[in-house]
Amino acid sequence: MKLFSVVISRLFRCSAGFYIVGTLAMLYLVGCSSLKNINQFVNQVSLYNPGIISIHPDYIIYHQNDTLSLLQIRLLTEELLFNEANSEHNNQSEVKINYVLSDSINHTKFVADSATVIRKISNPFNKKVITLTIPIHAVFGKIYTLEITVKDMLHTISQRSFVTVNKQNHFTGQNFRLVNPSGDITYFRNYFSNDDSIKIICNDPSTKQIFIRFQADNSILPYSPSSLNPIAKYNFRADSTWAYDYKAMPNITFPWKGNYYIQKDSTQEDGFMATNFGKWYPRIKEPQAMLAPLQYLLNDEEFQNLKTIANVKLANDNFWLKLTTNVDQSRELIRVFYTRQSYANLYFSDIQEGWKTDRGMIYIVLGPADIITKTADSEIWTYGSDEKNPLLRIVFMKHRNPFSDNHFEMQRSDNYSFIWKSAINTWRKGKVFVLNDE
Repeated sequence: MKLFSVVISRLFRCSAGFYIVGTLAMLYLVGCSSLKNINQFVNQVSLYNPGIISIHPDYIIYHQNDTLSLLQIRLLTEELLFNEANSEHNNQSEVKINYVLSDSINHTKFVADSATVIRKISNPFNKKVITLTIPIHAVFGKIYTLEITVKDMLHTISQRSFVTVNKQNHFTGQNFRLVNPSGDITYFRNYFSNDDSIKIICNDPSTKQIFIRFQADNSILPYSPSSLNPIAKYNFRADSTWAYDYKAMPNITFPWKGNYYIQKDSTQEDGFMATNFGKWYPRIKEPQAMLAPLQYLLNDEEFQNLKTIANVKLANDNFWLKLTTNVDQSRELIRVFYTRQSYANLYFSDIQEGWKTDRGMIYIVLGPADIITKTADSEIWTYGSDEKNPLLRIVFMKHRNPFSDNHFEMQRSDNYSFIWKSAINTWRKGKVFVLNDE
């Protein structure tokens, strides 16, 4: 029996492949702000829950020189409120951006730069996204934490994020920009398919060569939340290396699945990591992509037996049909499971697919948390409506590495064993697991 293909109707912020600069009507610099206590409680559950009305900015940092960096912010126009209730009587949206740049290495409260910026944006007809650019004063030789709060003043909704600004040397990934072949559109993502053609921009015009190191995809699934096994450290071992004359460098493609590390100096550790996770990523369209995450619900023997079925789509359909008593119930399981996988790819991608990360695993099996608190170095996911007396609390710590600024590892505990087994058993009984207060 044929089941439906998974289609995610919501616009994927990163899947379009290009971004358009909106019309900016006015800029105000409203002085400096003091450094906030980044540990203060702010529920940021809308970060990873698309069902909650919010804005979801994307950010990149590009170092223009040794004293100035550019913060670029990408916003979806569908998430902004536009109206004509303004002195110009134009269809406008007003966005307030507050940023605080602080010393990240010494863990001090030294503020290197801070400001509040207000941008009035004229309605960008037929434009799905806009890009705002803000200069940040960051000096060479330091690593900073940039705390950013973006607020839609008309919608009165906001989002707070933390971005690492790495100016420790001239080789880090933020010394590069990846743009379309004509150079007028900057990519806010680091994953591409073999259909994409990319131009690499380096901030140092005297750069002589660009090196690209390729490693075929060999990622593994994370351990269960209750596992006490040591986490394997990522070691980038290149399967192939290419060198290009920067001034005569052609547009680059990423023809094979895996990681592509872009460097100015192959003897250095730092660079920019680009990845190829498949043509449709982060969406789920291929049967093989639907089969792989079933490893979270099966033991090794069961999954290996499932893989022996030659027709991958049939194997996947049969798995879900056997869990329930009717097709409609199976379709609902499929919808929830693979929608979560798609959003895990969107939110948690780093050096591997988002669904293969610690946060992706928890997001798929347990679902979105009820409360999320985020700092520069951590995320705390709370399940249950009472933050002081949660049903479950999971801590993810950020691990800095030269390959990704989005790599978080869960603090595992055998205390998670009962809930995790209950969640798996619920899915295997044909029901979506929900951890709530009832």
